[in-house]
Amino acid sequence: MTTLAHEKLDVYQCAIEFVSYTTKITQNLPESDVKLAQRLYALSVEIPINIVDAVSCSDNEKSKECYRKARKLAMESGVILDVFRVRKVVEDKIFYDGKSLLSRIISMLTKLVI
Repeated sequence: MTTLAHEKLDVYQCAIEFVSYTTKITQNLPESDVKLAQRLYALSVEIPINIVDAVSCSDNEKSKECYRKARKLAMESGVILDVFRVRKVVEDKIFYDGKSLLSRIISMLTKLVI
């Protein structure tokens, strides 16, 4: 099987794992949190898309801008997880699993834009 360039990046693999994570947690949320869950899912999908944009870009500054955007999206995702935790719609372990993954993604993206 052929591996594409972006698939070799740990940050991309973590971002795809976060999409899977958000898919699982957003399926069982109360009706009152559906819009926020949809936003979280949309943000999670945009993270790996921006990573791919960065990898495919030949201009270094444009590439960094795509990584910055992915980092911002990951941070916004963390805010939504915080809201879910405060509202007690996700269990602590599930919350911390997501935050840990986001922390890892943000750390890697930060190194890519410096």
